[in-house]
Amino acid sequence: MISFKIEKQVVLIYLWLWWITTTNICVKAMKDSLRPGDTLNSNSSLCSKQGKYCLQFSNTMAIITYRCLVISTDNDTRVWMYDRNQPVDVKSAVLSLDYSGVLKIESQNRKLPIIIYSSPQPTNNTMATILDTGNFVLQQLHPNGTKSILWQSFDYPTNDLIPTMKLGVNRKTGHNWSLVSWMTPILINSGEFSLEWEPKQGELNIKKRSIVYWKSGKLKSNGIFENIPANVQHMYQYIIVSNKTEESFSFEVRDGKLMQWYLSPKGRLVGDDGYIANTDMCYGYNNDGGCQKWEDVPTCREPGEMFQEKAGRPSTDNSTWWFERDVTYSYSDCKMRCWKNCSCNGFQVLYDNLTGCIFYLWNSTQDVHMVPNTFYTLVKPTKSTPNSHGRRWIWIGAAIASALLILCPLLLCLVKKKQKYALKDKKTKDLADSNKSYDIKDLEDDFKGHDIKVFNFTSILEATMEFSPENKLGQGGYRPVYKKLLDWKKRLYIIEGIAQGLLYLLKYSRLKIIHRDLKASNILLDENMNAKISDFGMARMFAQQESTVNTNRIWIHVSRICNEGICSTKSDVYSFGVLLLEIICGRKNNSFYDVDRPLNLIRHAWELWNDGEYLQLLDPSLNDTFVPE
Repeated sequence: MISFKIEKQVVLIYLWLWWITTTNICVKAMKDSLRPGDTLNSNSSLCSKQGKYCLQFSNTMAIITYRCLVISTDNDTRVWMYDRNQPVDVKSAVLSLDYSGVLKIESQNRKLPIIIYSSPQPTNNTMATILDTGNFVLQQLHPNGTKSILWQSFDYPTNDLIPTMKLGVNRKTGHNWSLVSWMTPILINSGEFSLEWEPKQGELNIKKRSIVYWKSGKLKSNGIFENIPANVQHMYQYIIVSNKTEESFSFEVRDGKLMQWYLSPKGRLVGDDGYIANTDMCYGYNNDGGCQKWEDVPTCREPGEMFQEKAGRPSTDNSTWWFERDVTYSYSDCKMRCWKNCSCNGFQVLYDNLTGCIFYLWNSTQDVHMVPNTFYTLVKPTKSTPNSHGRRWIWIGAAIASALLILCPLLLCLVKKKQKYALKDKKTKDLADSNKSYDIKDLEDDFKGHDIKVFNFTSILEATMEFSPENKLGQGGYRPVYKKLLDWKKRLYIIEGIAQGLLYLLKYSRLKIIHRDLKASNILLDENMNAKISDFGMARMFAQQESTVNTNRIWIHVSRICNEGICSTKSDVYSFGVLLLEIICGRKNNSFYDVDRPLNLIRHAWELWNDGEYLQLLDPSLNDTFVPE
């Protein structure tokens, strides 16, 4: 009896320990967030509230990865990974969020941690959460209960696009969202293909090493893209955003299923229901299905030729082969290099990791050794039958008729345009041959005349002594241009010279002149650093009593865009202010960039002025050549 009681107690203790263990496992499995001081290692994971996505260290690759839980853990699909070019030791890897708001990865194979996000100002009210959208976000919690996103995984896509993940550009930060393929199916390094959103054309582009390879075409009124098969688009709802904040493309699934687009190492874009873009058919000679034509298609290749996959290896008796041992070459590089080489009609990858190339020139496509390899051979297009020739001529005739219908109106327009230009040239010739010099008021015709004084050709020959080299002012300006690192004293001297020239144009000249293109490249310096304002091609003249004037011309200035058609002296004063900032800072307004500051020199200067830190504007090369007071 005593023995039975002891055994019963042991069983109860065992059941209690088992319940505690399984409860803890379930609690841990449902954890979706890291708070300051929490860690994540290879034996744990974060899962979203509904269990759609989990964040964990991959057992097959030394990276952090999401797994999309479809049916069971055996059918996981990887949809995101953090910085695939920085592998870590999975067994010792730890993801942590410290009390200063720093999200980082540490492992034994790295001396320094990988910093995912570091707050500019230390804060302990942060939380990293995996959402049911698949987005891993680091948020700051505010006292009023609101949250703001500090960092999110959706800003750094890999080779998969899932619902609500964006392609495009963030206008505020300049950050681009795009997919980049793996190098090979077993090498996760960044590959040669990328999927990007082109906002100007409103279409998706697949690029091969920054060259457009395939285009989706524009989104039609029925909600599908021109060059994507309609049967794979019916379940998607596309979301296109274009505003001051972003230019982006994303999609949602109508029935709420977990679906994704996958950009393969061969450049194919694949959805759950089939190919979205089959770029294997792009050979440069056609634009079927969104393929783009290439400018450098070899003359030895003809439309219809393509590489076909075969098992085995060409016989060495009837073939010549050579190698490319560069491990940066993948399947697509081998294919492109063989395609552009007229002495190549087959290839295969060289190494087990699917890099490097073996190229073939063989005479008999039937002479193949059956070995456990895969190679690709160039296949010629099949010859057309007589019936297909007849159908081809029908299409050619229809195309010619359509072209004539379009060309006839165009030719009529060209004839009228040519007559118009001939009349204009005659008027110009009459004006040049005349002995009279025309003033600005003589040429004004409801503000459509020239803002310049026109001299006849004879007077110009006389003034220049028939364009004699002795009368030449110099190359590109008044005199030769000199380049030198200027100290503060010389910069101040140049600023004073520009100001005096501008004052003369706006106040003391017989006719008030608005330059309208005042910028650094239009200021010439002689050997004594005397500033001279040049390039009056966009200048506007009007009488002294006039303060503003309307113009029908469109003119654009890098510092001010006057699209309202009203010109005044304020335009040049504003441009002079921008030029003044550029001279002081030693930086151009249109090339200014600072990740922590606005993308504009003027706004940057205004913020520093308000913060009382205006001395930071000064060019560092000035050193001690100025006195702050």
